[in-house]
Amino acid sequence: NNNSTYYYILSGDKYGLFAINNLGELSLASAILNQTCDDYFELIILISSLSKSYCRTNISIIRSPNWSYFICPIMPIEWMIEEESPIDTEIGSIKDVLLMINNNSHLVELINMQLIGNSDTQLFHFNSSTGLLTSKSRLDYEQKHIYSFFITLEPNQLHCSFPIVIKLININDNAIKLDSKSLIYNLNENNLIPFYIGRIKLIDIDQLFLFEYKFYLRNFSSQISIDATTGSIILL
Repeated sequence: NNNSTYYYILSGDKYGLFAINNLGELSLASAILNQTCDDYFELIILISSLSKSYCRTNISIIRSPNWSYFICPIMPIEWMIEEESPIDTEIGSIKDVLLMINNNSHLVELINMQLIGNSDTQLFHFNSSTGLLTSKSRLDYEQKHIYSFFITLEPNQLHCSFPIVIKLININDNAIKLDSKSLIYNLNENNLIPFYIGRIKLIDIDQLFLFEYKFYLRNFSSQISIDATTGSIILL
């Protein structure tokens, strides 16, 4: 049949992945595609016939990502930061975490990251391209010490969203104060001595170094004593 047409792959199939039949139907002929990382193939096809005529054409093949290989975090991503850290302090990179759990897969470069807003997200800046999370204000442990929100990944076929948890590290940034209510006492006369009057109390908002403080009378008194450890006031 002088009208028979034949098709040949001249170049572009460096792994031997594709095949083409005499009907011009191109197919995937090898299972090793999943072992390659190429996302684009440019094949040159030779078309010839018995009549000695021939031509060439280019075929472009774009490989769609196989998202079934992507690993979505199953546990919250947690970071810790000291309270009162400067604005724009780097907290962590979501992209780095995804690269780590996905063994540096090229799929991580193809995803989009979206921050699901809530009241906590107003205090942070999220770069959806780099996945970098930074602070937008100086965070105070005594005001709030745990922040959380969700990140969702696109494309939607990933079905991947996970929580981010940021915990503040408490530092001793508030001065110890005397509780004024523990400094004034009314006594009746003729109490049996020694008589327990009360105890001096400290207000330590940070609650970090209370055990280091001791109590002493500035001026010696033969009528009053203060326990150095507990702050108890005794009438002698």
